[in-house]
Amino acid sequence: MSLIHLVHSPHANNQQPIKNNLLEIKFRPNNSSIVLRHNGTVNQSLLQIYWPTDDNSNIKLSTQMSLLARIIKIKLIELVREKKGISYSPDVTSLMSSTIPNYGYFMIETDLSQDEFDAVEELFADIIKDIRNNLIDDDLLKRARNPIMEAIRNSKNYNSYWLQALQRIQTAPKTIKRIKKKVIIDILEQATADSMRYIAYRYLRPETLFKVRVIYEGSEQLH
Repeated sequence: MSLIHLVHSPHANNQQPIKNNLLEIKFRPNNSSIVLRHNGTVNQSLLQIYWPTDDNSNIKLSTQMSLLARIIKIKLIELVREKKGISYSPDVTSLMSSTIPNYGYFMIETDLSQDEFDAVEELFADIIKDIRNNLIDDDLLKRARNPIMEAIRNSKNYNSYWLQALQRIQTAPKTIKRIKKKVIIDILEQATADSMRYIAYRYLRPETLFKVRVIYEGSEQLH
């Protein structure tokens, strides 16, 4: 679970009224790296890279960002595990708030050894640069999209889906549109390599990202 998710997620889906000052949550203007420390295993570390995005008021954008996260995760897993021989499991998340206006983030994270930070950051940067500047192939788009569509189609068979989908109708009437899963499926089916490149180029900019490194308490300061 991501650092920012731990801090802010209670407000993202809370049905109770929230204080006005929480609506002012923004990303820090200084995008320099953050170093946090833990008292666990000596060589256990965590890398997180964040980009500010937007809230989830635009169902098309939020769906496309979730699809982009799945695309990048597939590329990362293939490259990190298979080509680089690293056994760690990178994760990619798009979180766009339903409560806080204009607030959301796109995040890549992985656990790693402390001596791997520079190499893994370079690897992540290369993949994001490739996604921003080049069209993905149809096979990758299908491998990312099809499992999401299948999960959406199957979800109507479970009470948990309906409980989650209906709980916010009174406070957020727009939820009704999202309950109609065909809307999201249509957005996914209409997604193209070009549209994925466009949103990656728009949001995953090198000048807006910031990094979080979590290292062992006794380690030397990292930059």
